[in-house]
Amino acid sequence: MALHLLSAIDAMPEEYAYFWRRLCVIACEDVGPADDVLAAFVVACSTVFPPKKTGFKNYDLLCFLAEQMCDLSTRSRIYCSYGVIEPAAMKSELPELRAEDKPIVSAIMRRKSSVQTPTNTWQEWQRKNDWRAEGLLKFVGLTLPLEMTRVQTPVPPYKMLFDLPSYCYDMHTRVGLAMLKRLVQGVEGAQAIKELFRENKIKGAHRAVGMGLLHVAGRHPNPAESY
Repeated sequence: MALHLLSAIDAMPEEYAYFWRRLCVIACEDVGPADDVLAAFVVACSTVFPPKKTGFKNYDLLCFLAEQMCDLSTRSRIYCSYGVIEPAAMKSELPELRAEDKPIVSAIMRRKSSVQTPTNTWQEWQRKNDWRAEGLLKFVGLTLPLEMTRVQTPVPPYKMLFDLPSYCYDMHTRVGLAMLKRLVQGVEGAQAIKELFRENKIKGAHRAVGMGLLHVAGRHPNPAESY
């Protein structure tokens, strides 16, 4: 299905920059440590082949990279979980971390810090291009002190929501961001969300809701249910 949809972008050269951004996010978000080289390579290609200079050759590159990602037998979304871990996780206001959790959280926090203050060319490149993958590029190459196991989980079915499949409402997409903004504005059935953010005066309310949905979708047996 991904390759079939990709075939339609040949006639949409004005959107190539947007497609590159989406592909970088997908590479880090949905491939991740299953193939760190491929994830980094996708982001690298987006910097080397900008749409204004490469023109219609972008279509060939996007097709090639999408095919490489689709051909993988194993994928991982664990970088999304890394992304939601903040320094507050080490503070007392949250439940005490288990002994086996502390070195994992520490490794993630050290990686975040090292990319913010790079000491080598690789870290500098990650810091410079982290925005292309919505902050997930910094985790490429991170090794945690635990044994990784493969889970055989089938791709969950999608649901149709307002004439679009549920996977279209990803917080990194235009339609997903539009949906989140409507939610925090208090559309029918979501007035409580509007009141919550009004009472707490939280900045970037739609992104806060998006991160919550992303967190739930990452561990939910059916991501469509989280929407």
